[in-house]
Amino acid sequence: MSRFYFFQSELRQALSDNAIYPCYQPIINAVTGELYGLEVLTRWRGKSGYIYSPSNFIPEFERAGLALEFSRYLMAVVGRDITRLDAMLPEGLHLALNFNAASIQASGFVAEYLAFQAAIPAKKYAFVIEVTETQSLNRISRTVLQLLKFANAKIFLDDFGTSFSNLDYLLMLDVDGIKLDRRFIQEYQVERADVIIQHTLTLASALNLDIIVEGIEEQAQCEYLCANGGQLQQGFLHSAPLNYDELEIYLNKMGLNK
Repeated sequence: MSRFYFFQSELRQALSDNAIYPCYQPIINAVTGELYGLEVLTRWRGKSGYIYSPSNFIPEFERAGLALEFSRYLMAVVGRDITRLDAMLPEGLHLALNFNAASIQASGFVAEYLAFQAAIPAKKYAFVIEVTETQSLNRISRTVLQLLKFANAKIFLDDFGTSFSNLDYLLMLDVDGIKLDRRFIQEYQVERADVIIQHTLTLASALNLDIIVEGIEEQAQCEYLCANGGQLQQGFLHSAPLNYDELEIYLNKMGLNK
């Protein structure tokens, strides 16, 4: 993967120009066909038209000490989008944003997240924080997550089964769900991967956790998961990440325009 470097002034200008924008990837109950939730992803359209993925620029915001500024910006845009689409979105929609330890630990993060909740018809949605980690969560991060739980945010472990997102976190954190990393479903026909998937689904059920499986690209993967209790699915088989206009069209096609 190519590494991109940006000056702090470029990062601030991208926010000022609204060059960074959210995309929403649907999470589907593949048994009923209903929309279960939306995961908020981000993209940056550069001046040349090149689209940067989050891994290209989010570390740069953290390096520049702008993690909170980025989080504040993103939540403000998402809040406006969801408010505009509110009449089209189902009751109880799982609305998930990704944050890592650097963002969660930023001074003022909890206040910004509470302001985000307050700007949206809060009782209608299930607010979710997906914890993404390449480094172990420290005590401060865990304390902040507990405060957010008190504010009715649900906590999910993203990319479960890889890196630091593992069984240890199920002991340390009062989580509500997990997202099984895409690498497992890609290998589901391999016996070892099949065993891991089935045991993870069983574990989630035993702990009363929701589990979403990422990376669904083929109908056979979808059917395999549905047969084994993995009906909550996310991936290109169901939908690519959608910008605001695309999401509005998608909701209309699903009949969620009443």
